[in-house]
Parts: sequence; structure tokens; C-alpha cells
Amino acid sequence: MRTNRFSKIFLSLIFCLFFVLPFLSLAASEAPDLTKDSFQYTQMESLPGFADTSDFYVYISNLYKLGIWAVGISAMLMIVIGGYMYATSAGNNASMEKAKEVITDALIGLILAMTSYVLLYIINPDLVRIQRLKTPLPEPKTQQEENPEAGAETPLKTTANGCLDNPAISCIDCFDCGKVDTSNVPCKENPCLLNKVLLTKIEDVPAGNWQITEPWPPTVKHLSPCHQNGTCADINLTLADEKGVPKHVKKLYDQLKKAGLYVVFESANCAPYTNLGVNCKYYKTMTSPSFHVK
Repeated sequence: MRTNRFSKIFLSLIFCLFFVLPFLSLAASEAPDLTKDSFQYTQMESLPGFADTSDFYVYISNLYKLGIWAVGISAMLMIVIGGYMYATSAGNNASMEKAKEVITDALIGLILAMTSYVLLYIINPDLVRIQRLKTPLPEPKTQQEENPEAGAETPLKTTANGCLDNPAISCIDCFDCGKVDTSNVPCKENPCLLNKVLLTKIEDVPAGNWQITEPWPPTVKHLSPCHQNGTCADINLTLADEKGVPKHVKKLYDQLKKAGLYVVFESANCAPYTNLGVNCKYYKTMTSPSFHVK
């Protein structure tokens, strides 16, 4: 009876450790961490094998790892105890059966722990990781939102060659560019120009919930030099409930590829997209994933 009671407690602890705790701690987000200093505390007790920390998230992560070790060590200990009980049973059938139960329960617990961890990892690796709670940054206001009286068609201040009047942005003359017909191809910026060859390909993309978010002239400093002369552009989905959603990203990705464009989806988390065959490039600081086309 005592053995059965211990087995139930042991299996319950395994269930809580591998199923409940990961879900309580999961916080999947691509936004920057804004709460890094919000969960500091004074550690009262040290965890064996881990250095003391004042970071609550690190402490919980260490506690979770300690629990995993404890499950394995406990299972092995019970197997050893069961083996000892079996070896010293001296042919007593009742003692032998009790020893077998101890060993069987320990093996079941160990297999359950390993299986549950593997299954959770296969479903989503974040389910077995303790992550910080993250708060998404508000999307920056557009020029029209900041100045409603200016109107959607109010162009930004530019220099003689058409680049934005901002010395921090690298920009050169647009290479064989044409003006984007926004009635046919939606564009977030004004002015909106692109290399004619690139523009022709983009015009072949089926109309939908997408728009050019970074044409020429560039509005921010880019790592890709092609943004400086209009031979590449950034495109993104327009609906909030579709942005970053793998199935919608995959659909637009295929449409862009079919139009003859070279496409890279830039994101801070590429795993959900590469699993669908999307060419994704990892950018740690990317807060709003988008398509880079040329």
C-alpha cells in the first residue's frame, strides 16, 4: 500500500514538472525584453549545483533543471532499492513481488519523464524552456498618425537627388527607378520609387493584404546596400492578425517567389518559418518581421 502511494506521488510530481510548469512559464514573443529588471528578489535558499542569483527567472529556470535531475536520480535510486529488495527476498514471493513493483514503478516514472520532455520539445521547444515575460513594443506611429492634417500624400523632405534629408541614412541615386503606382501596388511611404525591373516583378504579385514598407528612398539605415539605390525593397502583411503568422507568411512567400523575386523573410525567430520551407534570416533585434525582396 505504501509503495502504491509513493508511486502515485512520484508520478504526480513528474506530471507537474514536465507538463504544468513549462506552460505556466511559457511566454513566446518576438518583442524586446522590457521586464528584465522587474523581477529582482533576494534569494533565501541556494539550489544545489547552481550559483545564487537575484534574477527570479534564472532562479525558476534553475529550479526546473533541478527538478529534472531529481526525477532521474529518484528513479535510479528506487531501481537500486528495488534491486536490493529483490536480492534479499530469499525466495519470499511477497517480497519479490513488492520489489518488482518498486522497480516497475520507477521505470514507468523515468520513461514518462523522458517521453513527456521529448514530446513537449517536439511540439514546441519553448515549452521546455523558462523564458522571460515579454511586452511587445507599440508600433511606431506613421507620419499621418503623428500629423493628421498633413494627409496621406504629404511627401517627406528630400534632398536634390531624391534621398530623404537625413544624414544618418545611407542613400545614393536610385538606379533606373520608376514611381510605384500605388493604385496597383500598395506602398506605405511617399515618395515611393523602385528599380523598374524589381517593380515589374512586384506588380506580378497577386493583390492581397500586403504592401511595400520600405521602397526608395530608404527611411532608415539598412545593412543591405541595395536599399540605398532602390534595387531591393521590404514588403510586409498589412493585417495585424496575419503579420508573422506562419501560414500567411508562407502564402505570401510563395506568391513573391512565383513572381520571380529573390525573397528572404527576416525575423528574430526563424524556426516556425523554416519548417514550412520559407527562406528565413535571423535578426536578433528584429521587432517586426518582414520580407526582403530583390
